[in-house]
Amino acid sequence: WFLQYRRYIVSEEHKKLIINNTAIKRTGFLEYCEAIGEFNIKYFDALLNIPSLEIFSKMGMINLVSESIYTEKNALPNYLRNGHVNDKIRKLTRPQIQNLISSNCELREFIDYMQAVKKDPEAMYEDFEWITSRTDYCYLMDILRVKVPGLTVKKIREYLDRVDEVQCCPAEESAPLWLYYLRMLKELKCDMTDTKLIYPSSLKREHDKAVRKITQINDEELDKKFQERTADNEKYAWANDEFRVLVPHDIYELYEEVRKLRHDVGAYSRAIAAGEQTVVFIRKVSEPDKPFCMVKIRKETIVQANGYLNIPISCIPRAMNFINEWAKNKGLKCTV
Repeated sequence: WFLQYRRYIVSEEHKKLIINNTAIKRTGFLEYCEAIGEFNIKYFDALLNIPSLEIFSKMGMINLVSESIYTEKNALPNYLRNGHVNDKIRKLTRPQIQNLISSNCELREFIDYMQAVKKDPEAMYEDFEWITSRTDYCYLMDILRVKVPGLTVKKIREYLDRVDEVQCCPAEESAPLWLYYLRMLKELKCDMTDTKLIYPSSLKREHDKAVRKITQINDEELDKKFQERTADNEKYAWANDEFRVLVPHDIYELYEEVRKLRHDVGAYSRAIAAGEQTVVFIRKVSEPDKPFCMVKIRKETIVQANGYLNIPISCIPRAMNFINEWAKNKGLKCTV
């Protein structure tokens, strides 16, 4: 404790000896003293434990040097104590280094930033600082750990900024909300390359919908009833040379179809399980795995048939002819 707070008294004669010493000039000490405007010999106490001070001093990161001098050795990561920080800095791009130097960040921020760079090698400090100044650092790291393809620190900043401006949800609220939303998408096995899904226009709404999906999918009783009901609905399956009718067999299958068609509907599953309505999918024979149209049947009557973004089936060439042909074959009425 005493050694940490001891002070040095240096005569002018000794100052000159130190300043003119060739070995001293290589330590970064003179650059540090010039920046802070005083002769702080404690720099050398710290240099014994933190060889990296030389690099930081010569880079002009004075705040980081000053804080490191008064930080316990054990509180520092290994790469700072063993002098291997230079290996990490060499991996940074020139713009990253310039951005880091101009920010003159402090020790804690530097350590956290280097952790972010592990997840996103192209991360700029200004983007990192924008996020961590508005929300907890752990949310940024956890969002990166979800491993969304193409998601970078810069894109995280841009989306949080957009949510703040357009959806009136500040980063301190939107960051944890977005994190939980992305985790739910992963749990639901959604397409994590779908940018409209990853960066929703209404984060709160899509988060709530995802929560409902997770809840309903995990509801074993509901899923059991749903599967029993859809087994009975196999009677609606049919096909011609161009289109075919498919019946969903579980709640997850239904939700994926709704999501991919961009239908703003989330209450289908309970109505189907209760026998209040039936939902079937229409696919092109030439594209069997690509959602094309969703049809709602109530009391043996086709009451709704919409394609992507809820476009009515009547606006889709040739599809309406198939609906009429299918309805006639199955004895259904059609009101669409």
